[in-house]
Amino acid sequence: MTATNESPPIAADEKFGAEKTGNGSLHPTNSVVEGHTQLQEDRNGQFHRSFTPRQVHIISLGSNIGSGVFIATGKALATGGPGNMVLAYLMVCSCVWAVLQSLSEMTIAFPVSGNYIDYADRWVDPALAFGAGFAEWLGWFLSTFLLALVANDVKDGLLSSPQRQDSFTY
Repeated sequence: MTATNESPPIAADEKFGAEKTGNGSLHPTNSVVEGHTQLQEDRNGQFHRSFTPRQVHIISLGSNIGSGVFIATGKALATGGPGNMVLAYLMVCSCVWAVLQSLSEMTIAFPVSGNYIDYADRWVDPALAFGAGFAEWLGWFLSTFLLALVANDVKDGLLSSPQRQDSFTY
């Protein structure tokens, strides 16, 4: 029994997943949802102008988890007491909420493909956007540099401990 192929051969451009043309350059891909085929280049720049409540909650939760809520609470509780700690967290959380609410409103009203620095450029001044971008870069650079210094000190401390030195043979 021999298998016969009755369908005509498929050109290289029409194969599923084939994104390259014969000369090696890429051509636009189509979406795979049936009935909603749209070129990728037509979809660029289109954003939804709404957030679901779940997305707003995840954004606010993600902004507060990294703020030292779970790390520095012991010292704050011992120093100021529970009332002052709750008052301080209410003040900080209200400021964070106000900033995130305004950023969410700007993102919904005027979506851009960048970050908050683009909003400073659009509504205030390009110099402020440059300053904000430089401050962000400097913060990331310094935190990475300091983290490398601390990691080096920890490594040196572990390698120079008396228990560790006895285990090495020279």
